[in-house]
Amino acid sequence: MCKKIPAIFLLTFYFSFVSAQNRSLDFFISNGLQNSPLLKDYAQQLKLNALDSSILSASKKPQVNGIGMVMAAPTFHGFGYDAQITNTGNYQAVAAVYQPLFSKKIFAPQYEGFRIENQSANNSGKISAHELEKDITDQYLTAYSSLNQLVYNQSLLKLLQDEEPVLKNYVTAGIYRETDYLAFELEKQTQEVAISQLQIQYRTDLGQLNVLCGISDTGNVQLSPPGINSSMIPFNSVSPFLLQFRIDSLRLVNQRSLIDVRYRAHVSWFADAGLLTSNPLTLYRNFGFSFGLSVVIPIYDGHQRGFEYQKLAVNENIRMNYESFFSMQQNIHLTQLRMQMQQLDRLIVQEKDLLKTSEVLVDANKQLLDKGQATVTDFILAIKNNVDIKNQLNQSEISRFQLLNQFTYWNW
Repeated sequence: MCKKIPAIFLLTFYFSFVSAQNRSLDFFISNGLQNSPLLKDYAQQLKLNALDSSILSASKKPQVNGIGMVMAAPTFHGFGYDAQITNTGNYQAVAAVYQPLFSKKIFAPQYEGFRIENQSANNSGKISAHELEKDITDQYLTAYSSLNQLVYNQSLLKLLQDEEPVLKNYVTAGIYRETDYLAFELEKQTQEVAISQLQIQYRTDLGQLNVLCGISDTGNVQLSPPGINSSMIPFNSVSPFLLQFRIDSLRLVNQRSLIDVRYRAHVSWFADAGLLTSNPLTLYRNFGFSFGLSVVIPIYDGHQRGFEYQKLAVNENIRMNYESFFSMQQNIHLTQLRMQMQQLDRLIVQEKDLLKTSEVLVDANKQLLDKGQATVTDFILAIKNNVDIKNQLNQSEISRFQLLNQFTYWNW
């Protein structure tokens, strides 16, 4: 009965695995991009920038305020505030309006700032989506590698299970010893344990993939072979990585324009109408209005603008250093990845040739075992070597996909 439990467990997993849903890399990438809170954040930033632009436009329109004030300054026997200054009181209820004039050049850098921030949010969103695609692909490859190892070991177990009745008959006939059957049974049980471990590993890797993509489904899933192609930068297009540095440069230029705006003359018109009096007894005669112009001209501030320019120049040097280093880093990565993929391509060809030889050896040992002419040890060794080679080939192919995924990330 104890021996039947692992077999029942593996059989249950086999049927659940067969009936599992097939899901591709594109499915996980699509869900990951859709569920990412960071990408949603960038989309909301665009809305915030649009609202800030609307607020700025509203500030160009006439601004109307209601002003009310009651102030009393009593005197006692000649003591108190000077009545000629305070008029012993002030009573005010007016509506005031003002609006900046000639503000197009003053507001233009601020609108440009919003445009740059929108461009930055869009580009940052593209970079974040690209990074998320890379992370999802890496985890997908990890889970797919575990799945392949599971399948290879299941095929080995299936082969052992098929040969078990044949070996039993030969043991009964005295052709093979009882110890040969025990060694065979030990190997079969070892594979059952290995498959159980690989099942746990696969579910763990798949669970991490679901978490990364924001997928709450915990059902049985069979991953499709990954289809990864290297993405190339379109002709006459700028890599979003490098575009981010150019946006930073535009931001510094815009900051210089904002500094210049502070040193422009600011002209506004204003007007008010209502009640303004110092004597409540005559307030019916003190309804009126006023209007005028306000001009503010910066004259001297201790050369602050020059210092601000120097700060911008330093920041531009920092930006250029980062851009130069990134370009060098990107070229190094691409060169190294090309070399590593070429080396892996040669290794994969060798491992495929080795696998063909191994499969011929397994088939030959199986035929000899069926005739009672092979040793159990040789048969077990042949099938174990075959699975080891399959796992090595699987790891090499997964590594090739991982390198291609990195190449796609940098070559963008």
